[in-house]
Amino acid sequence: MLNIGIQLDAATPQTGQLQIIAGSHRGTSRLPSPAEAKLLPVVPIATEPGDVTAHFGHTMHAAPPPTSKKARGRRALYVSYVPPLTFEMMGPRQGYNDVLFTRDSGHVHHIDEIA
Repeated sequence: MLNIGIQLDAATPQTGQLQIIAGSHRGTSRLPSPAEAKLLPVVPIATEPGDVTAHFGHTMHAAPPPTSKKARGRRALYVSYVPPLTFEMMGPRQGYNDVLFTRDSGHVHHIDEIA
């Protein structure tokens, strides 16, 4: 899955900018605990209106709430592309993440193995 974002507002710590865990695009993992998350390499993505971002949809990412009481947050338009083959791998009532989290063939590594 490829996520493409068109930024409508500036993304700063005050407005709640997108943050990613470096290296998490290489595999899948359970969500880290708050204590584990503090040890991971988090990269904030600062953007201006009109900037375009692209990332693998399973990269661990989040946009925390604004830190400024005056900020209303930020707006972005996201478009996702999912290859048709993805849907062939999913069973009834399964989602994209269900397939990634249940693979055991050794092709998808956990983030714990990437460091």
